[in-house]
Amino acid sequence: MEKRKFDYKTSQVIQGNFKLSKLNLMLVFQVNCPGCFLNAIPKALKVHEYFKEDSNFKLLGLSAAFEDFELNNIENTKKLVNDRQLTGVTKNALKKEGYDILSFKIPFDVAFDYMDNKSKSTYTFEKNHMQGTPSWILFTENEVLGQTFGHIDENKMIEAINNGLTYLRN
Repeated sequence: MEKRKFDYKTSQVIQGNFKLSKLNLMLVFQVNCPGCFLNAIPKALKVHEYFKEDSNFKLLGLSAAFEDFELNNIENTKKLVNDRQLTGVTKNALKKEGYDILSFKIPFDVAFDYMDNKSKSTYTFEKNHMQGTPSWILFTENEVLGQTFGHIDENKMIEAINNGLTYLRN
């Protein structure tokens, strides 16, 4: 299998420094994606907690857009990260679960994907042929080690990260 470098751009860092580590897991999400908040981000929190002391690993959140551009944007991402404000169908879904705002602060770095006015989706989403959100990409500076779409088991994710860290040590 041919090595592929992860191609991404950000238009604005919302939280943290968004600098890469030796091994990185990027969660690509949309603010108007209930599944991202009911499933993916809680799993990302568990992964973040599990690896928070490992200086060779970093979890990054990239807010993207391929639809509902009036909701999936930088402004709503800032409201989410800074004030835990929800929007659109995400807000409706979490309200049914008893939450008016996101019940936790996102602890990892978050940026907004790059978008030009000519595109039908954000740069990273389009360049990496993502199928939707949430999307997960495990990568080093030079190579994509894995990419998946949808809901995955956090134990399998932790195992893949540990395998990636082992790969880097060898």
